[in-house]
Amino acid sequence: MRGRLFLLLILLVFPTSLGGGGEHQYLYAAVYTLENRGSQPIKLSEDDRSIPLFWSSKYQRVEVLNSTPGIVRQYLDDDGNPLAFVDLPSEIPPGGNLTLRVYYSIKLRERPKPRIDPEKAGGLNEIPEELVDEFCISTETFKIDDEIRRLAEEITQNESTVLGMVLSLVKWVKDHIYYGSGEVPKYPQETLRDGFGDCDDQAILLITLCRALGIPALLQLGCVYIKNYEGSRFVWEGHLELIQRNIGWHGWALVYIPPWGWLPVDLTLKTVSDPMKCIAETPEYGGYIAVCYNISRSDYVGASREEREYTINSGLYFTLHEELIPQRRGTIIKPQIIALAIAAVAVFLILILKERERLLTA
Repeated sequence: MRGRLFLLLILLVFPTSLGGGGEHQYLYAAVYTLENRGSQPIKLSEDDRSIPLFWSSKYQRVEVLNSTPGIVRQYLDDDGNPLAFVDLPSEIPPGGNLTLRVYYSIKLRERPKPRIDPEKAGGLNEIPEELVDEFCISTETFKIDDEIRRLAEEITQNESTVLGMVLSLVKWVKDHIYYGSGEVPKYPQETLRDGFGDCDDQAILLITLCRALGIPALLQLGCVYIKNYEGSRFVWEGHLELIQRNIGWHGWALVYIPPWGWLPVDLTLKTVSDPMKCIAETPEYGGYIAVCYNISRSDYVGASREEREYTINSGLYFTLHEELIPQRRGTIIKPQIIALAIAAVAVFLILILKERERLLTA
């Protein structure tokens, strides 16, 4: 499944901190169900039959424990994100349906926060040239036009360091762009025009402004553990249903700021007026967020809109049920635990369906 296209349904405005920290281990269960209610076969591309494998790093380890149907091969997309091609049919006949179940082990560690001293901040000349060539280009999602370039230069005209420029851009976005969510992501020009956007919309605008100045930046998307959260909603004219427990999805910018290097910049922190806290105090350091995708070259916005249009017009109905189940630190996730998780997910989904049926017949 093209998981990234559904991340936008529950995107969060964070408190300043999620609390805690340290090391965390989760079982992530995702059940995808597709149903063809149209009169023609629905063809599934390779992307449609792929699942994310998440990134692995010193602070994050993700492993697929079980996939039904099974994984055929692994590959990287245009942005280097690891994906797995699953043994699903290439089309769904009229009246047909298919189900994909995937279970991951996710281990996260709290990351040390950077000690940012403005006196030590570097200039644009301290950014490696290869990073400028790779992460300052104009793309379909991060389109640098004259309006964006003029705005970026105007906002940062009194700054001489990269840190100062980024802080000025963050302050401007927080002062002029309000939080508001939609069913599909926006291009930066649209967020400017509307004056509002959710977490990934605001991050895309910031990234584009940074790139216009020669500051490397990209978009990151990841899942977040949210204790006791349960949600269910329909979007895309009722064609897409998302059922979640203990999980939400979030988007933020990753910006190269010398001499500290790549730093997460989170614009959607509640009650934060100091732009520095959007860099130095972001929840991405807390060990509760698993990075799933980096978006740099791909047309993230356009692909999401195409997927919505195709889903509605083709008669496809899609349900994604997902859950993050905390595990004790050091626990080995055995097949029996996976079986219990499968049963728990199934029971939760049945309860949701029964409640929906009760409401419809009341």
